[in-house]
Amino acid sequence: MKINKYGLQWDIGYLSKSKSLLLRNGGLCFRCGLNVDAFKGHYLVVTDVQTKLDDTYHIMDYYRFYAEELEQIEDISNNLMLAEEWYHLLQNGYTLPKSAFRLREGVYRMPITSTLKKDKTVTSLDTQIVSDMLSHTYFPPDFQVVENAVGNFFIIVSKQVYEQLPAKWTVHDIENLLHNKINSVYRIYEQPWQEIAECRAQNKPIKIGVFKSFKKPRVFAEEMTQYGIRVASVLPVSTSYIATDKEEYNK
Repeated sequence: MKINKYGLQWDIGYLSKSKSLLLRNGGLCFRCGLNVDAFKGHYLVVTDVQTKLDDTYHIMDYYRFYAEELEQIEDISNNLMLAEEWYHLLQNGYTLPKSAFRLREGVYRMPITSTLKKDKTVTSLDTQIVSDMLSHTYFPPDFQVVENAVGNFFIIVSKQVYEQLPAKWTVHDIENLLHNKINSVYRIYEQPWQEIAECRAQNKPIKIGVFKSFKKPRVFAEEMTQYGIRVASVLPVSTSYIATDKEEYNK
């Protein structure tokens, strides 16, 4: 599959018979997994980069690559079929009751399992899928999903958000209430890809903080040779790395 994003064309496909996906452009080759975000849909969680010798390095801070076209990718693991169904249910206005929230330690908590199981068609697997999807993107303290010691999941919202929710609320109500904060977080997710596109446009080398196992951090770099060929390599230890989205978010 080819996806045009940020002014670049990306090739996406599975690594042989592996369940890992490859995201490629020029000398850049990322290993990824496919996931679904309850708010913004399908994305690749990008965990590693490969050199030309197929040597793999972990990215210092996982990236996310969002694109609507990713829904068309065949999920050979069969893990996302139910998640995709729930994504569309939530996007199409599936409601949750405000009355299920309880005030505790200054925030409001809603048990996901017991709330969803009031719908007789919902199974234990459904509740796990919804919990996972909602936990992929969080906006503390206003909205997040947490797990307690015995494995039960709770939606937690701030007092301010709780007071503005309607009696039957949807993910769109959360999006509307947290519009600015949500957009700020997703801009952080987009930043690495915009930087890569800018480097491409200006013929500048692309550098990414990486590491292997427990060894010291390194820098993955893709540069253009004098023959116009993009070559990927790993440079010696550096102190210049990309900040995590959490660090950026908390500034």
